[in-house]
Amino acid sequence: MKTVLFIEDDENICKLYEAELSDKYKVVVIRDGNKAMEILERESPDLIVLDIMLPGMDGVTLLERIKRWNKDLPVIVSTAYGAYRDSTTVWSADERIIKSSDLTELKRKIAQYLD
Repeated sequence: MKTVLFIEDDENICKLYEAELSDKYKVVVIRDGNKAMEILERESPDLIVLDIMLPGMDGVTLLERIKRWNKDLPVIVSTAYGAYRDSTTVWSADERIIKSSDLTELKRKIAQYLD
């Protein structure tokens, strides 16, 4: 089973990710940017879904570090802030989507990379 690492601080969104995606993927949820880097040093997820506004380390900085660590690891930026969808600060992400309780687009993007 492929592993998706969700770096997201909103508890309700995390529960939604787990409920909707755990039948198809191993879902790992981290709620803090600094802890995410610690996990990445020990584990190798197949894909990352990354929020921008995080405690510890913001998602933009974390994205830069992830891509320096492994430029081939797919990263989907999922944020409630629409301005980031086309922002140059997150262009190194493989995909950028607007966060929603409807996970149709996110599921499609994940499947593109993992199925």
